[in-house]
Amino acid sequence: MYAALNTLGRLQLMLLLFALLGGVSGLYGIATYAKPREVAYALAIAAKLVASAALPTNYLYMAELFPSSVRSAVMCGAYTCGRFGAVFAAALANLQDVGREDFGFALLALVVFGGLVTLLSLPETTVGGTADLAVANMDGNRRDLLYLMQNTLMPTRKKKENEEQASERPACSGLGSGVARGLFHAVRTLPLIRRT
Repeated sequence: MYAALNTLGRLQLMLLLFALLGGVSGLYGIATYAKPREVAYALAIAAKLVASAALPTNYLYMAELFPSSVRSAVMCGAYTCGRFGAVFAAALANLQDVGREDFGFALLALVVFGGLVTLLSLPETTVGGTADLAVANMDGNRRDLLYLMQNTLMPTRKKKENEEQASERPACSGLGSGVARGLFHAVRTLPLIRRT
C-alpha cells in the first residue's frame, strides 16, 4: 500500500481503487443471482478488501489536501457526510417495497457522478510536495526554514489581536499562572445566573 501511494500518487491510487470497487461490486450484483453462490461470496470478500484499502487512502488524501488550520474541521465534516450517506442509503432501500427502486438507482448514479467529477477536479498530493521541495532547496539558512514553517503551518495571529487578548487576561505569575488564567477565562465566560 505504501509503495502504491508513493509511486502512483494519492489521487491516482484512489481513482484506481474506486474503479476496482465499482467493478467488483457490479460483478457481485450479477453473481448474487447466479447458481454457484461461492462466486458471489468470493466477490463480496474481494469488494471488502478493496474497500478496506480505499478507506485509509481516502483519509490520507483528505488530510493532505487541506491546511492545518482547517484540517480537523474538514475531516469531521467528511465523517458527518459519510454518516448521512449511510442513513440516506438505508432509507433508499425502502423504495424497493413500493416498486420504485429505479428512482433509487438513478439518484445514486447522480450522486456517484457528482462525486467523481469532484474527485477529478482535486489536485494531486504526493510525498514530494511543495514543502518538501522547498526544504530540499534551502541552503541551510534558519530564516528560510522559519519562512517555510510560517507559510505551511497555521497562520499566526495579528499583532493587534495579541495585544487585545493580553489586555483582557489577568496579571498572574508564578507556578499556577496557567491554571489561574484558565479559571479566569472559564468564570468570565459563564452565563450570569439570576436568582429568583
